[in-house]
Amino acid sequence: MQGVETARAVLTTTPQGQAADAQFVKWLMEHQKEAGVFTTVSALVDQLSDNPAAKMTAQEIAERVRKAQVQPAGAVSTAAA
Repeated sequence: MQGVETARAVLTTTPQGQAADAQFVKWLMEHQKEAGVFTTVSALVDQLSDNPAAKMTAQEIAERVRKAQVQPAGAVSTAAA
């Protein structure tokens, strides 16, 4: 984790690096989603936390991940409409 923070700190020191940082963060999030990190962490928080707000947030994250997995790539959600 510290390596990621260091890389991001270095990237943000130049305008070109700032653009690269945004792409790096996007790639990290996609990789974490593919690896099941969000699902695993939200399940652990839901199971092990005694904080009601944390449990609700974990359940919300899990639901969003489930919806994203069901929705075809490139499709636009109409839930907010």
